[in-house]
Amino acid sequence: MKLKLKYIVGAIAAIGSAAAFAASPALNPTSDTPDTTFYIAGASAQKAGIQYVAAGKFFDTPANVVYITSSLTKDTANFSNPQNFPQGSIGFFGWSKASLTGGTSKKLLVLFSSANGSAAGINQVIAANGAAPEAQVVNVGPTATCVSNSLTAGGLSSTGQLTAYKCAGYTARVADVALSDVRVSEFPATDDLGNPVIVGNAAALSETIQTALEGFGIVANNNMYFALQQQNVADGILAASCITGNSATNYNTTAACQPTISKAQYANIAAGNYGSAADLLPGVLPAGTGVLNLVRRVPTSGTQAASGIYFLGAPCLSLLGNAQVPAIAGSYGNFNVIEGSQTDDVLSAMKNPAQPASLTSGYNIGVVSLEKADSDLGSANATTYQGRFVRLNNSSSNYQFADATSYDPKRRSNIIRGTYDFVTEMAAYVGGTANTALATELLNDIQDPSQSNIAGIAYLQGTPVAGWSAAVSRSGNNCNPLQ
Repeated sequence: MKLKLKYIVGAIAAIGSAAAFAASPALNPTSDTPDTTFYIAGASAQKAGIQYVAAGKFFDTPANVVYITSSLTKDTANFSNPQNFPQGSIGFFGWSKASLTGGTSKKLLVLFSSANGSAAGINQVIAANGAAPEAQVVNVGPTATCVSNSLTAGGLSSTGQLTAYKCAGYTARVADVALSDVRVSEFPATDDLGNPVIVGNAAALSETIQTALEGFGIVANNNMYFALQQQNVADGILAASCITGNSATNYNTTAACQPTISKAQYANIAAGNYGSAADLLPGVLPAGTGVLNLVRRVPTSGTQAASGIYFLGAPCLSLLGNAQVPAIAGSYGNFNVIEGSQTDDVLSAMKNPAQPASLTSGYNIGVVSLEKADSDLGSANATTYQGRFVRLNNSSSNYQFADATSYDPKRRSNIIRGTYDFVTEMAAYVGGTANTALATELLNDIQDPSQSNIAGIAYLQGTPVAGWSAAVSRSGNNCNPLQ
């Protein structure tokens, strides 16, 4: 059923708001045990918004909230290593606002993990237990081993920096809320091995709402970026000056020279129809040469589902028999498909040197959501670039207007104008046993651009800046064209 936000908000307002402390002290993650744990799972696209909301809206003294990360070191040589699941989880630990925990301020641990993506989060809401590997998330308390950790990333809350710890305690949990890049019915039925992507009874999902429009973009490593520029010059799409005197490690990064790939070309990559990079780049490479690496997300990822919907028509065209099947992970001579459980895995594969190290050469390409920026691809150095976004059907995801001459720091202006259509409507799924007040606060705030103004998100309500509210939607079905 739909979450009745206005009634819940009214009920919350009626609850007493007296906190246990006028200014609650910081908790100690090595000794304090949470009274309440609220676990959010699923899509990574809302991570920045979740961090802001969790740190700044859930707690009575945001300045004293403790930021928790895993002490595990991610295995960058093997994206599928199970230890990477708890490594990707984060937490916020502090005294709750009394209005969100039954009228009394409590020791609240808020967790978020995007391991394995949107469907994995939905599965953790459906699950009767935390049996899935990605359900292992960082924990605090006497059974955990936590050490102080310098927090280098600012802006986590309206109060600025937070005290930070790395912890080695992990607990399997059922998720309270799952955020998904697509709706539950839009995931593929099975993964590469024929296992169901949605595990369990999807009818057990008690509430759903649409949250926002989410944009996706095509990213390429430096080899691919420069090769696409060369191919675009050969095809008469870009001026010859875009490649004159440049190379794959020092290519032209001006807006006018941002290369493009067509929807049909990327669809052929996604379906495994190319045997080598030369099939994509016939004006650049001799026939049959060049290693083409498609670095994509796992089948439980909403990003992967969005790519399947947009490029391959799956599941939208399945009933008509026109849907194509995504290429299965593996090595096929000069074409490779590499799967990663998180968005950062795709980004890492675009960097130079790439992770895993086997990707340091070749022509790498993939899809990420647009909360990521070129800087996430390691492109800050002005002389040696390490991968960037490319245009799709000659429309830019990260430069404004049709001529793509002005960088768009929020990467959504062309989505709002309807000129860039690699977009899905996000959804939220709330478990039947979730804390209703915490769930409502989260869902209200991530939909509100004045509270959670994330790059790559075109909000369906409110206006983050004048004239920038979403002008288009897919009307509750991502198989629909933008309307």
